Amino acid sequence: MDDLLLLGNSSAQLSEYRTEIKRFLQEKLRLNLHPTKQIIQTSKQGADYLGYKVYPHYLHLRQRSIDKFFAWLRFFNACLGNPPPHRFWIPDAVEWLNVLQTQPVTPDYLLLQRMQALINSYLRLMKNTQHYRLRKKLYQKHFGLLKRYFLPSDADYSAIHIKKWCLQNWIAQQHEQ
Repeated sequence: MDDLLLLGNSSAQLSEYRTEIKRFLQEKLRLNLHPTKQIIQTSKQGADYLGYKVYPHYLHLRQRSIDKFFAWLRFFNACLGNPPPHRFWIPDAVEWLNVLQTQPVTPDYLLLQRMQALINSYLRLMKNTQHYRLRKKLYQKHFGLLKRYFLPSDADYSAIHIKKWCLQNWIAQQHEQ
């Protein structure tokens, strides 16, 4: 079964709902609820749901997602020739491992587009939350060598775009071939 979030007025009401759902799943669908993935808590604690921590009046991106974004930025900077002073996370995907093995990389336009897509996916997740200062700090302090190739698309730091000279260089290289 996919994720399900129930809201109620009391923990007794939520327990009753859980019992009814469990009975329906077992009798009608022959399915079971996962025994350890059911949580009853107050709304003040926030609900961990679909990559966000959901509170009554606002959202936060899950800390695990923020940490993963930092890891991607460290990885991209390492590929561009600026490895961090300590060990860093390396993605499992073979296409990214190939990039790291040839570092330092002078990225072509296609690689920059792949980096841009990944970075923008995290920035878009953050845009739904109250994370303007975090987006700004990420760009200003953690983009490092990525700043050579990317600019913020707007004042909210909700997306990045590739600098024009990168596209112009790539087009010139294509004409030479």
